[in-house]
Amino acid sequence: MIQMKLPITIGDIEITRRQAGRGMVRLIKHGESIGRIESNKVLDDLPRVLGRKLTIEEQVAITLAVPGAVVAA
Repeated sequence: MIQMKLPITIGDIEITRRQAGRGMVRLIKHGESIGRIESNKVLDDLPRVLGRKLTIEEQVAITLAVPGAVVAA
């Protein structure tokens, strides 16, 4: 099984668990924290932050790296 760990970078946004709180991930852009997203909503909310849809590769990377990330049906 392929295992990825945080932090990962999608576009110019770094996703990390550091100082994010329970069940959350923190978004960092250019070294500055720009917010937090619930782990189970990363795939829904991150495209809004980026201003574009996620590629299949990005969706797979997030699903493998973020505990609790779920694909919306």
